[in-house]
Amino acid sequence: MKKLDLQTGYTTVQGRIFKIEFWTEAYFGLPFVSVSEVVQKEKTFGIFFKKKKIVDEEIVIGSGWTESSRLQWALNRIDEYLEREAEKNKEFEQIQDFCKKNRERS
Repeated sequence: MKKLDLQTGYTTVQGRIFKIEFWTEAYFGLPFVSVSEVVQKEKTFGIFFKKKKIVDEEIVIGSGWTESSRLQWALNRIDEYLEREAEKNKEFEQIQDFCKKNRERS
């Protein structure tokens, strides 16, 4: 996909960095948006001399074309992503509590 007028911006939400890209698709002229979270991870390079280097990795949250405000669409994707993650963490804590209570009973 050929990208015309590519613009990239970063925003911080709850202490986490998100990358938002806007562009216009060349063939149909559709306005596209891509949202990803930027996570820093330490990676090891080399076979003999293990050098450690901090690398930025992007976790794609969502992308697509939209007729409405592209910025609002991107912020909605970030909000949904954070809500889903909070629900997963809450569910994980409930499972841990359940397992802990069952261990105490036996």
